[in-house]
Amino acid sequence: MKALCESLLETLEVPNLEASELRMMNPLVLAYIGDGIHEIMVRTYVITKHKGTINKLNQRVVKMVKATAQANVLRELQYFLTEEEKTIAKRGRNQKSLTVPKNTSVAEYRQATGFESLLGWLFLNGEEKRLVEIVAKAITISENVTIQPSKIQEQPYE
Repeated sequence: MKALCESLLETLEVPNLEASELRMMNPLVLAYIGDGIHEIMVRTYVITKHKGTINKLNQRVVKMVKATAQANVLRELQYFLTEEEKTIAKRGRNQKSLTVPKNTSVAEYRQATGFESLLGWLFLNGEEKRLVEIVAKAITISENVTIQPSKIQEQPYE
C-alpha cells in the first residue's frame, strides 16, 4: 500500500518526508492518515471474510473502527507496543481536539486518536510489517477472532 502511495506522490512530484519532519508532525495529522489506513485495512478484511449487503458490511466495519473500539484496542495492545510506539500513541492521546463524536466520551475519543496517530506514524515511517501486525491484533480484539500465532509476535516488538 505504501508503495502505491509513494508512486502517486512521485508522479505528482511531492517530496518524501524526512524522519525529523515526521517526528515533529502534529499528532492530529498522524491520526488523520492513520484513520484512513485503519479504515481501508478493516474494510479489506471485512469484504474478504464476510458476505452480505453493503449495509451489513458497513455496519460491521463501523463497529470495528469507531472510537470506542479503537480505545479498547489501544488499551489491549499496551503490552505489545514498544516504548517509542507508546510515546507516539500518548502524543496523539494528549492532543486536544475541538470536536468529539456524540456517542463516545472525551477519554475514549482521545485514546482512539492515540491509536490512529500510531497507525499514521507507522505508515509514514515505512514500518508496514509492524503496521500490519498491529492492525491484525486490532481486528482480533474488535471481532474476537483468532489468528495464527505464527503470523503475529506474542512478545513485545523489539
